[in-house]
Amino acid sequence: MNAILSIGLSMLFLFQGFTLNLKDLAQIGDLVEHVNFHANTYGDSFETFLSKHYGELKEKHAKDNQEEEDEHEKLPFSHQTNIQNFIVFVHLPNDNFCSKVILGSTTPSIFFYSESYSSIRESKIFQPPRLAA
Repeated sequence: MNAILSIGLSMLFLFQGFTLNLKDLAQIGDLVEHVNFHANTYGDSFETFLSKHYGELKEKHAKDNQEEEDEHEKLPFSHQTNIQNFIVFVHLPNDNFCSKVILGSTTPSIFFYSESYSSIRESKIFQPPRLAA
């Protein structure tokens, strides 16, 4: 059970690292439709399509085909995320961290402790069972 849970959490972290979400999965149909459009109109292969929309030819394709801008916004995996986590740990040596503290009282204590319970064994009601001889 622990192995299944750890594998499941690892997969969850992996997919979140790719920034996959349900909106992208719902737009897969638009992606397939746009791939077919490029194959029929420009004769592009799938590799060329990926290069034009997600790779090094993206800027050139966006400049040349302004009329397809609305369709390009509907494509999945085109969002950009910018997550900047900045964790700083600074260790400053401090010699006074474990200094001796002397606790003392100048006024005499008036507190006296008295037991607030009585032993069950002293009670006549609660006695262990005796063996009949």
